[in-house]
Amino acid sequence: MAAVVYRSKVDAWLVILLLFVWAVSSLPFVVTDSTSASSWVISVIVTLLFVVIFYMLFSIRYIIDGNTLTVKDGFLSKDDYDIRQIKSIKPTGNALASPAASLDRLEIRFANNRETLLISPKDKQGFITHICQINTNVVC
Repeated sequence: MAAVVYRSKVDAWLVILLLFVWAVSSLPFVVTDSTSASSWVISVIVTLLFVVIFYMLFSIRYIIDGNTLTVKDGFLSKDDYDIRQIKSIKPTGNALASPAASLDRLEIRFANNRETLLISPKDKQGFITHICQINTNVVC
């Protein structure tokens, strides 16, 4: 069976907030009519920083391949989880830092009771169904 990729949902408010911050941070370099090289360098650096942030935001993926759930967070991290160790999946709005670009999240608890994973797949129901097909003991 081929790996199935679930993309992270991205909240519109988060995109708007980031665009606002980018615009506000770039505005001084645009309105001052500055032609100095340092102003342009800083403006380019700020823009490149936001390009990287947007790349990271839109590159979060949850990959199910066999009995493994892989969470890829851009080029920063790649973590593997054993689907057979998942104990429960439930919706949550928990805002803790996690590989999720939305507050419309799923909380995944593992059998060891210590590990919790917060994710935000666009197709939440498809994701849950897929996990439950692999591990029929998951409480949803």
